[in-house]
Amino acid sequence: MHSQTLPKIARIALKQLISQCTEPQISMFKRMYSKQEDADIYLVIDEMQDDKLDHALFQCEQTIIKNKQHVY
Repeated sequence: MHSQTLPKIARIALKQLISQCTEPQISMFKRMYSKQEDADIYLVIDEMQDDKLDHALFQCEQTIIKNKQHVY
C-alpha cells in the first residue's frame, strides 16, 4: 500500500509548471504522456501513471529554465 499524498502534490506542481510552457512544448508533453494529443493537458496529468510523475516534473523544470535562458 502506498500513500497517495506525494502523487497528488506532484500533479499540483506539474500543473503549475506546465502552465509556464509554450503550446508546442505542451503538445510534446501530451505526445509523451498520453495517447490523445487533443486531450486537455490537466486531464493528461491527472491520468498519468504515478511512476511517470518524477520524470515529467524534471522535464518541465528543465524546459522552464531553458525558456528563461531563451535556449530552445
